[in-house]
Amino acid sequence: MNKYLLHLIIFTLLISPWLTLADNPMQELVDVAAVEAGFSPAVSPYQTAGLIIQYILGFVGLIFLVLIVASGLQWMTAGGNEDAITKARKRMINASIGLAIILMAYSITWWISQTAFNALNEQ
Repeated sequence: MNKYLLHLIIFTLLISPWLTLADNPMQELVDVAAVEAGFSPAVSPYQTAGLIIQYILGFVGLIFLVLIVASGLQWMTAGGNEDAITKARKRMINASIGLAIILMAYSITWWISQTAFNALNEQ
């Protein structure tokens, strides 16, 4: 495996938890204040499932970024080698298809969680 690709993957694994946790810092502040005041923040199972799915899809999105950067580096350093360029192009196309699937899964998950949340609030 290429040394630079390995470093990029390790960096992605180390930084991904902080990128996915930085969604709503104000809500985290409110939750901490509620716990300090003696209240437990109300978290429904739907919200917990939604957060888990959001973290997983965020991590998969970071994998897409790693694949695109690695393919771009491979393409730029191919030096005219058609085999390496073809591999890089195939990897970019497959990563883009994967990103489209991730975006569809995220939008479907968001729509279902919003529908469930609104149905719970109406009761």
